[in-house]
Amino acid sequence: MKTKMFKLGLVIAIILMLCTGACFAAEEANTTNVTSEVSTTTTTPEATAEEEATEEEPSIISDDLYSFSTDVTVNKIVDGNAHIFGQDVTIDNQIIGNLFVIADTLTFTEKSYVQGTCYVIANKIVVKGMVYDLYSSSTDLSIASSGIVYRDLRALSSSVDIQGRVGRNAFIGSDDITIATDAGSRIYGNLDYSSSKDLGTLEGIVEGTVTHSNPSSSNLTTGQIVMNYVVNAIAELLFTTVLFLLILWLTPKTIANWKETMTKKFPISLGVGVLALIAIPLVSIFTMVSEFTIGIGIALLTVYILSICITSAILSISLAKLICDRFHLEKKVILFLITLATCLVLWALKQIPYLGGYVVIFITIVGLGILIENLIYGRKKAKELEQ
Repeated sequence: MKTKMFKLGLVIAIILMLCTGACFAAEEANTTNVTSEVSTTTTTPEATAEEEATEEEPSIISDDLYSFSTDVTVNKIVDGNAHIFGQDVTIDNQIIGNLFVIADTLTFTEKSYVQGTCYVIANKIVVKGMVYDLYSSSTDLSIASSGIVYRDLRALSSSVDIQGRVGRNAFIGSDDITIATDAGSRIYGNLDYSSSKDLGTLEGIVEGTVTHSNPSSSNLTTGQIVMNYVVNAIAELLFTTVLFLLILWLTPKTIANWKETMTKKFPISLGVGVLALIAIPLVSIFTMVSEFTIGIGIALLTVYILSICITSAILSISLAKLICDRFHLEKKVILFLITLATCLVLWALKQIPYLGGYVVIFITIVGLGILIENLIYGRKKAKELEQ
C-alpha cells in the first residue's frame, strides 16, 4: 500500500510539472534555456571554428541550479548543486555537487559527470556517463556499457539492467535484474539484492559477497505472524492513548470540536481532506525549489507527514465522542475505552487484503479534513470572540 501511495503522489507531481513551464536559476534572469542555443543558419568555416572553440570551453554556472520545466537539458558546468523537476531531463555535462531530480525520464549522456550524490525519482533512468553515488526510485533503471556508478548504487525499481560498472557496493530491490556477464566484473564491491528471482553465485561478475533476500517468501511461523499483528495493534493503541491524553490535558474542547466537524461538516471536511492530501506535498515541492523558501517547504512537508500519522487517532477519538454523545455517556473513562475499541476496529479494517488500502485512504482523508477544518473553524471562532 505504501508503494501505491508513493507512486500516486509521484504521478500527481509529474502531471503538475508537465503543466508548468517555469524555470529558476540563481545566475541568470532568464534560465528557461539551460541548454545552449542552436543556430539553424548557414555558417562559414571561421564561424564553425569559433563555435568549436566555444564548445571546448563551456560556460559555467557558479551557483546552485534550480530548474522547473517540461524539457530540461543541462549542458553547462554546474559548480554547485542542481535541483531539477521536469518531464524529460538530460544531464550532458559536469555537475560539481549533488543532483536532485524528479522527472519522467532522466538521461545521463556519455559527457555527463556528477561529482556528488544523485537522488532521483523517475519513471525511466538511463546512465551512460559517470555519477559518484546513485539513490534512485524508478520503473526502469539502465546503466549502459559506458555508464559508471563510481561508488554505491542504491536502487528500487521494477527493472534493473547493469551493463556498465559499479565501483563499490550495489543495493537493489527489483524482480527483474539483468547484469552483463561479459568483460569481467560489473560490481567491484558487494551486491545485496531483494528479488523473487535468484541470480546465482555471480562469480566473476561481483567481486564481493552476494546477498539475496526474497520478499515474497516468509519463514515466519504462525505464532510469529500472530505476534507481529499483536505488536502492531498494541503500538496503534499506545499511540492513540498518548494523543488522547495530550488533547484531554491541553485542549479538552478539541474532542468535541472534532466530533462536530465530522458530523455537521462532513462533506466539507471530506473535500478539505482530499485537497490537503494532494496540494500540501505539491506546495512543499514548489517552495523547496528556491533557496529563500526551502525552509518553509521542509517545515510544511514535516507537518504534513505528522498530520497523516495522527489521522487514524483523530478519527477514532471523533467516532468515540459521537458514540458517547449518542448514548449520553459523559464519563471520560468510558470515552477513553470506546476510543481504544474504535481504534482497534479501524486497525483491523486496515489489515483486510485489498480492502485495507481503501480504508487507509479513507481514514487519511477524513482525519486530515477534520484536523484542518477544525483549525480553520477555531481561528474564525477566536476572531469572533475578539470582536
